[in-house]
Amino acid sequence: MSTGCSANLFGAKTQFIKLNGGDFVAIEGSDTRERLILSDVRIPYKQVLKSRVVLNIGQANYLLNFLGLGDNATFLAIKAVYYPRSIIEADK
Repeated sequence: MSTGCSANLFGAKTQFIKLNGGDFVAIEGSDTRERLILSDVRIPYKQVLKSRVVLNIGQANYLLNFLGLGDNATFLAIKAVYYPRSIIEADK
């Protein structure tokens, strides 16, 4: 993954956090500022669920009811993916 300055939804990519080898890495320009090592983290689970949610343009306050998971969740990960054209302010 390149650490160069390229535009994205949040502006110039000079400061960002990325995943690298299972760790969270804070990047500033071409420097690694901090690394949070997560390879030793173990979270027990009984069930894995995966879903995809596509929000409509302008949609807000989306209620995430994940297959009736209720309040028994031990870990929830959300990966937000934006369409390339959403970097244009009018398309957000």
